[in-house]
Amino acid sequence: MKILMRTMLVFMTLFFADLAKANGPTRMDLNTATMEQLQTLPGIGAKRAALIVARRTKAPFTRPSQLLLIKGIGPKILGRIEPLVQITKRPM
Repeated sequence: MKILMRTMLVFMTLFFADLAKANGPTRMDLNTATMEQLQTLPGIGAKRAALIVARRTKAPFTRPSQLLLIKGIGPKILGRIEPLVQITKRPM
């Protein structure tokens, strides 16, 4: 009986974790986000948002870690931003 209960608990945990991922907040695309959207990210104000937009007009982002190239964004800010962003529009 204990084994059955544990198995059911594991199954339910995995099921609801997948459901939460599917219904969770969408991630922001670094290559298409507006300056206003970028400013909603932790540690990103008007100046850093402008630097991100300027950087992506030269060359689109291919991975979130490229935010480290932006003045004022270090590993600490990147760590807070990385789970909230994505790259869906690949450069051609």
